[in-house]
Amino acid sequence: FVDMLNAMRFGRLDKVSIQAFQSLSRPLTYEDGIGPTQLYPTRSEVDSANRTKLASLPGDGIRYPATDTPGRDSNDNLVSLEQMGRLLERLVAQQVIHLKVGAQIMLIKNMVQGQLVNGSVGQVVRFSTSEEAMRTATPIATEEGLKGGLSTKSELPANYDNSQWPVVRFTCGRELLCVPTEFTVDNADGGIEARRRQVSHLTFV
Repeated sequence: FVDMLNAMRFGRLDKVSIQAFQSLSRPLTYEDGIGPTQLYPTRSEVDSANRTKLASLPGDGIRYPATDTPGRDSNDNLVSLEQMGRLLERLVAQQVIHLKVGAQIMLIKNMVQGQLVNGSVGQVVRFSTSEEAMRTATPIATEEGLKGGLSTKSELPANYDNSQWPVVRFTCGRELLCVPTEFTVDNADGGIEARRRQVSHLTFV
């Protein structure tokens, strides 16, 4: 098999090797519903793949537009909306995220050291309000850290209370309600040049 891989590397595959590789082609089933991560060279190709995968899932899902806010540059000048847009293009957090039950996602912020970190993969299993999550003891990923079923409603920001947010089950078995968190672009002096509030994960296929 190593010889076959080396032959492929140098573009010197013979018919026997080609047939051997083709014989490995088969449908794959993932018991946890989590498929392998696919890598693409450009953001547009990633977005296209995500749209195709999302369209294959039933239902309408929910769209989450981000809230973008300009800050100030290193000269303390207010950043224009055009500048803000260019700055926020650097972020992994997207301007609009469209999710459905069954969508595969990846965390882009650390939540629980060693368990739920940047890069952790999961699947949307339902949508829920923060109040419903607390009743079912589903941890909520807020900017202050995880809040669970023992939290009181007053501990959560009011703008989370009646909104439906994705509940994600990760490969480690834990479920998490993902609510908006803040992502920033800093200027040369460490001040915030632009900020975006968006749910703390990224869809991918």
